[in-house]
Amino acid sequence: MVRTSGKSVVAKISLNVKVSIRNLMLLVVVSILDSKAFIQRSYRSLFVPKTRDCLFSPIHFSRHKSLKRFMMEKASPIIMEDTSNDNCSSKISKSSAIVVPCTISSLTSCATRLLAGDLVSFPTETVYGLGANGINPSAIQKIYKAKRRPKTCPLILHVYSPKDALVLWDTSSDTDLEKVLHTLSYNFFPGPLTLVAKANSSLVPDIVTASTGFVAVRSPSHSIARKLLSLSKIPIAAPSANLFGHVSPTKSSHVLRDLCEEDVWIVDSEDGESCSVGVESTVAKVDGESKTVSILRHGAVSIGDLKRCLEKNGLENVFQLNVQVRTTNENISNVSPGQSIRHYSPNVKSFLLSIDRFNQLKQEATPCLNSREEDILKSSVVVDFAGQLRSLETKSLSYKDLSLSGDSKEAASKLFETLHWAEEVEGVKRIFFPEITGKNDYDSLLLALKDRLTRAASGLIVDVIC
Repeated sequence: MVRTSGKSVVAKISLNVKVSIRNLMLLVVVSILDSKAFIQRSYRSLFVPKTRDCLFSPIHFSRHKSLKRFMMEKASPIIMEDTSNDNCSSKISKSSAIVVPCTISSLTSCATRLLAGDLVSFPTETVYGLGANGINPSAIQKIYKAKRRPKTCPLILHVYSPKDALVLWDTSSDTDLEKVLHTLSYNFFPGPLTLVAKANSSLVPDIVTASTGFVAVRSPSHSIARKLLSLSKIPIAAPSANLFGHVSPTKSSHVLRDLCEEDVWIVDSEDGESCSVGVESTVAKVDGESKTVSILRHGAVSIGDLKRCLEKNGLENVFQLNVQVRTTNENISNVSPGQSIRHYSPNVKSFLLSIDRFNQLKQEATPCLNSREEDILKSSVVVDFAGQLRSLETKSLSYKDLSLSGDSKEAASKLFETLHWAEEVEGVKRIFFPEITGKNDYDSLLLALKDRLTRAASGLIVDVIC
């Protein structure tokens, strides 16, 4: 029998009441923040027609008035609220997420968490991933909930080896499909290529595939990701470790900023080995019915790389190569992630400055700007590429060039870190990027850079700084 004094009972009841009140207050705060995030995501989504499902086509505005009218028709003032300075410390005082070192003991504990159905964020050579047990539907559900990710956007399963990948695809009735998947996986794994093919439904949960019947699989080359895969011995489902639609993370601090209130362990990468590629993997769908290999998302592996591989192995006449990069609404199920027009977006209104306008600016030693444009630039950050907007450097709030020499590899490696920096600049209200034109199928990172910046701006191209 346990005896309790009257005073301790009163104290205990008082403590319970305080805890209940605190929990209620936290629930209210989280609800408000969730609503705010929903409003912000809705603002971005309004730029996508409800039935849009076509090849990539940005929205171009030639005059400030047409853009302003469009935004006023589609968005209310509350949706236009600036949330660029939101951070975890202003939300709730104590974070649920923790950053852990990349020691063997820590990674072993992370593997145990994954096997138990919990979340672990880890670096890959592309971006940080938010990982869960890829064959456990309940664990996968936690990814969607933490990211506020629509179920129409599938997940990529990460595996240790090509052998582990091949069992996740259904190639039982198609020897040609099996040959191509075997060839591509053994030539490009581990590395920044994701292959999509018909899923082995006996192993792959439907929630991973967005109910499409196709599963995306890749083998990362980053040592930390590979160690987790080796220790856990399971496929790890892992999209980028950020809130859906926001800028992808390439540092543990980026993950913590977005997912600070989630129950997730974040593995801190060693200084010498970061997300070196800097943008998400190339996604290629291998379709046995149409006998095609289609690039669905640009990354570090180009269509030329795939072509040379197929030719080297005598498969160039078995499957045809093409590019099918698309934009779709968020309510349309896709076989590949990264298809929404609103993606990789800073929490600040962002625009692409048209090639016609920045060609004019490059020709002027002192850019010809009207008074309104000069006022807007004072609170705007310019993220440039190859010096195309350099004439705006002294006029803007802050300026950074991803690669002054126009090196796509350098620019890609800096892209997401720079977008995170841009939205955190004190006083920023707008971010401007240069429109990247031209087509070079063999410079896959230039195509990836163009894709990410266009989606970061929600496809909005302007001639006027507005």
